[in-house]
Amino acid sequence: MKVNLSAILLSINGEQIKQAEVVQTVGTIAVEALQIFDTRDTAISGDEKAKRWKLACRIHGQAEAEISIEEAKLIKDLVGKYYGPVIVGQVWDALEGK
Repeated sequence: MKVNLSAILLSINGEQIKQAEVVQTVGTIAVEALQIFDTRDTAISGDEKAKRWKLACRIHGQAEAEISIEEAKLIKDLVGKYYGPVIVGQVWDALEGK
């Protein structure tokens, strides 16, 4: 499935969401979520970490990317775990083609 990673994320007021003056997109959030390591989650294997790293490298800086259903689910799970509703809603919509 093709995903638009360059979609700019907006606040509930319609303003661009920025972090350290960088406008956040579906892609920046997806890459960040793939790299987050929660020290409380010790069950993540080295293979899983490597898989996340390879996906993050593949989509980093891309305006659009072809990702599998499994990869979309992984990103959705991680974004859902680490971000609030305004980010989750927009990223999930993008990953679902909305």
